[in-house]
Amino acid sequence: MKKLVSLVLAVCLAIGMMATMSGCFGNKLVGKWEADIDMRDYMLKELGSNEEINIAKYLKLDSFNIPMIVEFGKDGKYNVNIDEKKFAKEIDKFKGALKDALYGIFKDMLKVDSNDAVDVAIKAQGMSMEDLMKSFDSEVNLDSLFDKVKSKGKYEYDAKDGELSFEESGSDDEETWTIKLKGDKFKVTDYESDDDDEAEMFKNLLPITFEKQ
Repeated sequence: MKKLVSLVLAVCLAIGMMATMSGCFGNKLVGKWEADIDMRDYMLKELGSNEEINIAKYLKLDSFNIPMIVEFGKDGKYNVNIDEKKFAKEIDKFKGALKDALYGIFKDMLKVDSNDAVDVAIKAQGMSMEDLMKSFDSEVNLDSLFDKVKSKGKYEYDAKDGELSFEESGSDDEETWTIKLKGDKFKVTDYESDDDDEAEMFKNLLPITFEKQ
């Protein structure tokens, strides 16, 4: 009888340890993670595809980061957000580079050597560089950009295969990240989505490294 009791206690202890370990492994993703996703190369590629004006040729931009924040809850729910202050600074940096690029394009088109000469020439056409930049502001709505990045829903993580699956609330689309988790960092090495265009874009940005905050 004593052996039987000891065996039962040992099994219960083992089950308890396994449950505890399982909980620890399952919770490794729980918390807030951040990554600066550099869109520079992708943007230059898209801008360079314009056959009429190759803006990428004139755009001097060292980086264009989207500061993404992903939070994983213990309840299996996730929330994707963006650091709006950081992103607003990135937009301002891009606008400065775009303004310089437009001056460069006009200089080549008008065969002039200075920004002042460009200003005089386009003023004669009833335009100004400030008007052109304002039109950019009207086309690029920051709130709209923020909303496109944000999402929430349910997630599942298979630690064995390194697959992190997302099911966004209010959408039938699903996406799966293949990640390598080590300590306070995980690297996204592959991406699959029901949205082919989104999958193509995201794969061009890989690998992406998130750090726990």
